[in-house]
Amino acid sequence: TSKAIFGAGNDLQIYHDGSNSYINETGTGVLSIQSDGTEVQINKGSSEYMARFITDAGVKLYYDNAQKFETTSTGVNVTGVGTFTGNVDVNGLFKVDSPNPIILLNESDQTANNRLWGFQGQQTLLKIRAYPDDLSSAVDVLTFTRTGNATFPGNVEIDGNLTVDGQIIH
Repeated sequence: TSKAIFGAGNDLQIYHDGSNSYINETGTGVLSIQSDGTEVQINKGSSEYMARFITDAGVKLYYDNAQKFETTSTGVNVTGVGTFTGNVDVNGLFKVDSPNPIILLNESDQTANNRLWGFQGQQTLLKIRAYPDDLSSAVDVLTFTRTGNATFPGNVEIDGNLTVDGQIIH
C-alpha cells in the first residue's frame, strides 16, 4: 500500500494496490518514456514480446508473442485478418496481391445462407465509384448486383464505357 511519489504536486506516483501495479501521472503534464537506446519493449516476463518501439524503425505489436501489426517507412503491415467496425477509406491505390479472388460479404445477416447465395431479392455485392479531381460528387462506375433467388453471378451494371483488354468469357 506504499506509494513512491515524485514532483512538487505529487504528479507522478508508482504503487501497488494489493492486486495491480501502477505508474500514474496525476498532474496536467504528459507521462513521457524516453530512451536513447535502440528500442523500448513491453514484455510478458522475459520470453514474450507484447510491443516493441524501435528507434527510427517503427512499432511492432504482438498477440501471444506473434507479430500482428508493424509500422514501416511506407505505411503499415498487418499479419492475419483485419476486422473493421466502421468504414475503410482508401486514399490511393487499393491493391490485392493474392492469387485468391476478392470476396466481399454483406455481413448484415450473419447466417451462412445469406453470404453469397441463398438470399431473396436484390443485393449489391460490389460497387466501384470514381471521383473527379475536385472530389465534388462520386460517379458509380461499376456495380455487381445479384437479383432473384440464389442466381449467380447476377447482373453487372456498367455506367459509362467498357474497355476490355483481353477476352470476356461467359
